[in-house]
This record gives sequence, C-alpha cells and structure tokens, in this order.
Amino acid sequence: MRHTSGHGFILSVLLNLVLNIEWAVLAGILFGLHYWVGLPIYFGFIVLGGWFLFAVGITIFLSWAGSCAEAPRPEPQNKNPYSVGNRIPENKNPYSVGNGSAEK
Repeated sequence: MRHTSGHGFILSVLLNLVLNIEWAVLAGILFGLHYWVGLPIYFGFIVLGGWFLFAVGITIFLSWAGSCAEAPRPEPQNKNPYSVGNRIPENKNPYSVGNGSAEK
C-alpha cells in the first residue's frame, strides 16, 4: 500500500482548488457586482466557501478511495514446464535412466 510523507493532502487540496478555478471567477464577478450594483457581499463569500469545501470534500473522497485495498488475488499457477517449481524429481520420472525402473 502506498503512503505519503505527510504533505500530500494539502498539495492535493491546492491542486484541486486550481483545477476548479471557475468558482473563484464566479466569486470575483459577485464581488464586482457588490461593488457596482450593491449586491450583498455574502453571495461572494458563499461561493468562495463552497469552492473551498468542494475541493476539500473531493480530496477527502479521493484519499479514502485510494487507500481502499483491493481484494486479494490468488497466486497464478506457474504453467512453465521448465521453471524450478515444476521440475519432476528424478526418482518419479519413468523415462530417466538412473531411477531404477529401467534396470528391472
């Protein structure tokens, strides 16, 4: 299982914030409307808070999903007849000259 050295979560949140930058653009537009038209400023802060909470939530979910273990797989059977694990012992080989079966 992979483990980070401790700063992976913060970097992931920052990367997620950069990738979802359109939320900041919307908040900037709402702050501009507050300045020009008099729209309440809390709309901009709601969007900024939602942007941050969305980024943290997605990062927490992806961290959890990455830490989930896969189901254990059975060891595949070695089908190579020439590998060390599949060698026939000399005393069991009926075609071997030195096993004693041809001397009878």
